[in-house]
Amino acid sequence: MPSMDFFIRPATAKTSADWIRFQNADISVRIARRITRTVVRGGEGDDLSR
Repeated sequence: MPSMDFFIRPATAKTSADWIRFQNADISVRIARRITRTVVRGGEGDDLSR
C-alpha cells in the first residue's frame, strides 16, 4: 500500500479539530480474538457457554 494520510479520533474528542493526523504513513492492522475456556469440575469437558 502506498503511503497515505491516516486520521484517528481520540475518545475525548469534541470537534473535528481534535483528530490526530499521521502523514505519509504505512499502517497495517492485525486483529485477533482470544477465547477463554472455563473447565467445569465434575462435568464432561469444558463449559463454553459462559
